[in-house]
Amino acid sequence: MGGSCANKGTGAASKHILVISGGSVSNIQSRDGSTVAKAFPQIADAYEYAKQLAATTTGKYTITIHLAKGTHYMLRSNTYSYYRAKYSDGGDTHQNMVLTVKPLDCSVGTFGAVGAYCGTDPVTIIYKRRDTFEWLVSAGLF
Repeated sequence: MGGSCANKGTGAASKHILVISGGSVSNIQSRDGSTVAKAFPQIADAYEYAKQLAATTTGKYTITIHLAKGTHYMLRSNTYSYYRAKYSDGGDTHQNMVLTVKPLDCSVGTFGAVGAYCGTDPVTIIYKRRDTFEWLVSAGLF
C-alpha cells in the first residue's frame, strides 16, 4: 500500500466543535461539529477530529470543544468512538494545538439554534477508562 506526502499549511487557524452526548453516530466521517446536525456524539470523537485539524498545519491551531448540557462519557472501550483518523503529524504530539473544553454557551451563537442543548444543568464528564486522564496537547489545554 503506497501513500503520498503533502505539505502542511503554515498559518494559524481556529475551530469550534460541538459535542452532544448520545447523538447519532451515522455518517460520522462527514461530521465537523459545526452544527447540531453535524455534532459529534462523543468527546473522544471530537478530540480525534481536533487532532486531525491540528495535523494539517504547522501554525497554531486553536480548538474549542463545546459540550452540550448533560452527561458525557469517556469509555474504556472505543466501541462508541467511530471517527477514524486521516492524517498524522508523524509523532502524534500536535505541538501546535491549543485545546479548550467547556460547556456550551448559547449566548455566543456559534452553532445556530442550540437552545435545547443549553441551560443551567451542569455538564458532567464520567471518565471510565481506568487509567490516568491524558491528552497530548503540547501547545496548551484550557
